[in-house]
Amino acid sequence: MNKLISTTLFIGVLVLQGAAIAQQEEPVIETTQLTERIYMLTGPGGNITAFVGDEGTILIDDKHEGRGPAIQSALESVGGAVPKYLVNTHFHNDHSGSNRHFGERGSIIVGHTLLHDYLSEGYVVEQFNNVVEPVHEHALPELTYSEQMEVHLSGELVHLIHVPDAHTDTDTIVFFTESNLIATGDVMFNGFFPFIDIPNNGSLAGMIDALKLVTELADENTTIIPGHGPIASRGDVLDTIDILELAQQRLSNLKQDDRTLEQALAVEPLSDIEQDWGGFIFTADEWIEMVWDSL
Repeated sequence: MNKLISTTLFIGVLVLQGAAIAQQEEPVIETTQLTERIYMLTGPGGNITAFVGDEGTILIDDKHEGRGPAIQSALESVGGAVPKYLVNTHFHNDHSGSNRHFGERGSIIVGHTLLHDYLSEGYVVEQFNNVVEPVHEHALPELTYSEQMEVHLSGELVHLIHVPDAHTDTDTIVFFTESNLIATGDVMFNGFFPFIDIPNNGSLAGMIDALKLVTELADENTTIIPGHGPIASRGDVLDTIDILELAQQRLSNLKQDDRTLEQALAVEPLSDIEQDWGGFIFTADEWIEMVWDSL
């Protein structure tokens, strides 16, 4: 899936309410085999990672409400079953919206402790004016962790690692150690300005730190599935870090010079970055406005 299609789908997901999304025509979920037992599922919403083992299936994220049947069909097409474990990399409803579908069918939902709070209490994504009501009890995680957790299934060790205050304050990086594959969730948007949910405790510095952890876990042969965008390599993550650090430095310098947001926008400090990263989710100006107060 190319960047433009992926990010257009991302925007469409976040600006619509879950009930409205559920009424849309059933989408096609495409499957791409990445290793002997791991697949990437793509379509409207965030990227999905599926591990299909002889002892059960592990699903990483589940797009938004109403997509459960299509996801299940995609899993069955590659020999998978109702997931034994469903891991939410964070609380946004383009990654957790079909929790109820799987929870009602016996999947054990797993996530960071704070994720349970957001889903049970409801939340707002201010950037996209998206208000999400508290979810059904079957959509809540049964297993939560604060820092790290391990899941063992079919000879695969799956390492769940919390990265604080990155895309949100609930982010989990998932490392399939035997298969040498990492699912980043939305701490990585591959090839465009990333969404950072700053009102829900995300931060540019935290995003950079999370990506640095990914590079520490990965080697040159690691397959990396970002939250949005095409499959990545360790080199792609390093490139993303370089660009984010450059943007951070330029904007921080302007703030240290006591520039206002309007004055910063006037000098177009990220115009060169925008040539490659702009126009998919955010323009450079929109992205600067999003992160400015958090620098």
